Amino acid sequence: EYSIRIKKRGFRMSGIKSDLHHIMHMGGQRGFTRAMLWRGYYQARNGMHIVKSNFSWYGLLDYMLLEVKRMAGCLPASDRFYRIYLRMLGVAHGLVGKTGKTLNPIDF
Repeated sequence: EYSIRIKKRGFRMSGIKSDLHHIMHMGGQRGFTRAMLWRGYYQARNGMHIVKSNFSWYGLLDYMLLEVKRMAGCLPASDRFYRIYLRMLGVAHGLVGKTGKTLNPIDF
């Protein structure tokens, strides 16, 4: 989202290749966690909000393909249908403009 706002203000962005940058994925966990349930909802909802506020056909197509990929990633989980349901609910809430804290993470 920040890169979209920066570009709209007329600034250019670029990446710098550096050997000092090393991604260690230290926050990642194996398997499916309960926290991923509500994170998936918010990720889908906020992604749709960004697509709506900075609309382009390319952005919409990119978002849709990414969500399909993320929903396919839910298939190995035992609660796959609930995970997909929450992602779809996030998309729907993003379409209607629902923002703020809408899910209670303690319920998950």
